[in-house]
Amino acid sequence: MSEINAQQVKYFRTGEKLEYSINYGWFRLGEAEAMVIDHRENQGGISQYSIELKARTVGFLSFIKNVEARYSSYLDTRTYKPVYSESQLLEGRDTWDQDNFFDYEKMIVDVRVRRNRADKRFSQRDVPLKENTYDILGTYMYLRNIDWGQLDVGDSLMLSTLYQKKIYDFGVESAGYETVTFEGEDYKAYKLYVLFPISTTFPKEKAVIFWVINRDGVHLPVMIEANMRIGRVTCELKGVSYPD
Repeated sequence: MSEINAQQVKYFRTGEKLEYSINYGWFRLGEAEAMVIDHRENQGGISQYSIELKARTVGFLSFIKNVEARYSSYLDTRTYKPVYSESQLLEGRDTWDQDNFFDYEKMIVDVRVRRNRADKRFSQRDVPLKENTYDILGTYMYLRNIDWGQLDVGDSLMLSTLYQKKIYDFGVESAGYETVTFEGEDYKAYKLYVLFPISTTFPKEKAVIFWVINRDGVHLPVMIEANMRIGRVTCELKGVSYPD
C-alpha cells in the first residue's frame, strides 16, 4: 500500500471543511462536517494533523431519535495512523464516550469507554492492533491520499479500522471511472467499492460505493452510496471551504 500512497503528495488542504448531506431517498436524514483543523508537533516530536468529524440527525428523524456524533483524531503526518483519538456519541438518551491511545511499537490500542456521562470512570481494554489498522479518521485521510489512478479495475487495498472496541477488516476495490457532477461541473471520478462480509444490514456484495474527484489537486469524496436492507442511503458533498 505504501507504494500507492505517495506520502510526499497531499491531496487535501490544512484548514479545509467538507460539508455533507445524508439522505434516504428524498428525505434528508442528517448532515456532517469533516475538517482538517491544523498541523502541529506534539510533545514526542511527532508531526501530526488534527482531524475532526461531526454528524447529526436533522428534520423529522431528529424528532424520532436525535443522534449527534463527534470524532477527533491526531494523525501521524507520515502514515495517517492515529496517535490519539476520541469520540462522543449521543443517541437519544444513550451516550458513548471513548478515548483511544495507539501504540504501534507494542501493537496495542488502549481503549477507554464511558457509557454514562454522570460517571467519571472509564472502563479500559487493550485491543491488539494490526499493521494496517487505523481509526475512522485515519482511514478517511489515508484513503483520500491514495493515487487511485495507479490501480487497475479490480485491484484492491485491504485495511482495518478501530470502531468502538473492535477492529474491523475491509477492502477498497477500484471500479474505474464515472462522470459525476459537482457544483454544476462534470468531473471524471474514481469509482470505488467497499468490500466487507454480507450482513443483515448490507445484504449484498459491494453494497457501499463512493466516488472521488480530483479538483485543483484536492481529492474530494463527492458521493457515498450505501445499499442497505432498509433501502439506499447517500452521503453527498454539498460544499467545500478553505481558510482565507
